Amino acid sequence: TDHSIEGKTGKFYRECAEYNFKFNFDKDVETKLWTVSEELVKARKPL
Repeated sequence: TDHSIEGKTGKFYRECAEYNFKFNFDKDVETKLWTVSEELVKARKPL
């Protein structure tokens, strides 16, 4: 990664520039997605 973005976390980039979405994320949906994702990962057997 480029040193100019060192320490910047939680940002989105589009065409090599920081991008701000024109909408807000729904925290309830975000939490549910995370929970379901964790459950799916645990459901898989290790190779």
